[in-house]
Amino acid sequence: MQEWNEGALDKLLARFSEDVVFHAPVRKSGMRGEIVASGREQFRAAFATLKSVRRTFHLLSVLADDASGSLVLRDDDGDLMNVLVAFDGDRRICRVTSYRQSRAVPA
Repeated sequence: MQEWNEGALDKLLARFSEDVVFHAPVRKSGMRGEIVASGREQFRAAFATLKSVRRTFHLLSVLADDASGSLVLRDDDGDLMNVLVAFDGDRRICRVTSYRQSRAVPA
């Protein structure tokens, strides 16, 4: 999260595998759709758009093991996201899929 919040793209990319697959819905700031990136360079190209929509995140919870993780994040507007992350054999992030929920749903 620190790399994202600081806009440290190269440090963030160092955590990704070369062939990382990234998928995120975008429904903020008048944008509707999704951003899909295959590989570090496509993610690099999409980063400015992603960062303009989601400036900073606050980590609320994380569940993880050696193969995957699930993070619950809140952005500056109070919107929530669940981010699923998969790791490759070198412990680099090889897949990122996010799901957006604008507000918490009662249990």
